[in-house]
Amino acid sequence: MSKVLITGVSGFLGSWCMQQALEAGFEVIGTVRDPNSKKCSFLRDAMEGNSRKISPKAATHLKLVKADLLDGDEAWNAIFAAEKNIQYVLHTASPYFTKEPSDPNDYIRPACQGTESVLRAAVRHNVKKFVVTSSVASIYYPMVNHKKYTSQDWSDPSSQNAYGKSKTLAEQTAWGIVKDTNVELAAVCPFLIMGPTLYDDKDMLRGFESGEMCVKFMSGKVPAVARMKTGISDVRDVAQVHVLALQVPGAMGQRYISSSQPYWLKDVASMFKQGKPELKISEIELPSWLVRVLALCNPDLQRMKRQLDIDYSFDNSSLSKVLGLELTPAEKTLLDMMDDVIELGAIPASK
Repeated sequence: MSKVLITGVSGFLGSWCMQQALEAGFEVIGTVRDPNSKKCSFLRDAMEGNSRKISPKAATHLKLVKADLLDGDEAWNAIFAAEKNIQYVLHTASPYFTKEPSDPNDYIRPACQGTESVLRAAVRHNVKKFVVTSSVASIYYPMVNHKKYTSQDWSDPSSQNAYGKSKTLAEQTAWGIVKDTNVELAAVCPFLIMGPTLYDDKDMLRGFESGEMCVKFMSGKVPAVARMKTGISDVRDVAQVHVLALQVPGAMGQRYISSSQPYWLKDVASMFKQGKPELKISEIELPSWLVRVLALCNPDLQRMKRQLDIDYSFDNSSLSKVLGLELTPAEKTLLDMMDDVIELGAIPASK
């Protein structure tokens, strides 16, 4: 049985990568900061055969290992040495903060140094394939109106906020490290990752962007949206891209834009509304001139200004051409996420 190391396995995406890797027949070694933490209780339950959502294969083919992105090369080398014959790595772990940190290095250091340490250890221990979770943030800044972005496009880090810069620099770091080695690399570049969780506790919805965003829409705390676009990436699709990259011949060496074509936020709000019409979900779109005025005294809106009214698209054709993957319709992604939020008890079924 092939062994895959998945970093950040307790995360929204990392746990789905684990789920799909288990179902595909892999033995999974998952890294987390603290295997005994409350955040990992849903994984421990699965390993004991007590999960309604996670594959029963977790009971025999999942192991948790303590690790942090800033532990350094020696610690990551020790993990690979202890867990012998790791052939593959899915590197999903990366820092995310709900608010822009005062020090950009809070993002950049763990993203870049973590990628370096994990990947250098992978090279040293003869890992065959390494898939890094990047982002469309590494592709489309500064944004250009009416442009179709492809996997050949790279963002300019000097124009990005801390999160975007961390994703761009971390992915560039990865490509630089594998050059002239025997490790094959692929990068997965999602947009806004949405969809149902594998969690069993509503408190787990705190601290990741899309979970909080979904709860806010459903509870009527988004009174209006700006005229800007976002892609929707179904978490199950994004996880599948990671796993298929390991399985499909010729799939490595590529950057996969793992997102739907971008939607105006007003259309995203409408999809939320259509999915749960009984909820008080607003579909109001603010005029861009008003957003610009409000941005004069709001730093978060100032960053948003650069995206107002910009229409763009993606070339995501490699998903179907190379991996044979057809994306989940955005309407289903959002509805499944709303159903999960309700099932977790984060908000009532109707208001």
